[in-house]
Amino acid sequence: MISCAMCYLKKNRKTLMIYKNNNPNKHFYGFWDALGGKIESGESPKEAVIREFKEESGLALKDPKLRGVMTFRNLFGKDWLVYVFTATDFDGNLVEENDEGSVRWIDDDKFFSLKLCEADLIFVPLFEKDEFFTAEFMHDKNNKLVNHKVEIY
Repeated sequence: MISCAMCYLKKNRKTLMIYKNNNPNKHFYGFWDALGGKIESGESPKEAVIREFKEESGLALKDPKLRGVMTFRNLFGKDWLVYVFTATDFDGNLVEENDEGSVRWIDDDKFFSLKLCEADLIFVPLFEKDEFFTAEFMHDKNNKLVNHKVEIY
């Protein structure tokens, strides 16, 4: 199982997202996604999300809050454990391009009109409540979401 951490940074009714348009060999090419990535050996999920966020955006997250833990079954032929955070504060200057794509602030009222992964449509609305959640998303061999379950604590 591959472990990852990602964060939805929100500020002034906008969310910072990455449009994965620079590397067709990367997962989620052509989709909008939260910033984040794989957890390295010896890192906590929080340390990983702070590092990955800085690498992808140039911004240093301040006090990201763990909101949920998700398992993605058979996504790209593997199982993934994903720690999802939200944050509202940061330092630094935004870097708008990296090797994966374009980083942009998206108006919250336009967020769900983006080309998002199917799971995002299920778990992102959970951020409106101040509750912790776990989720499991099952995929077929074509990476299509076929089933899911969510538990709120």
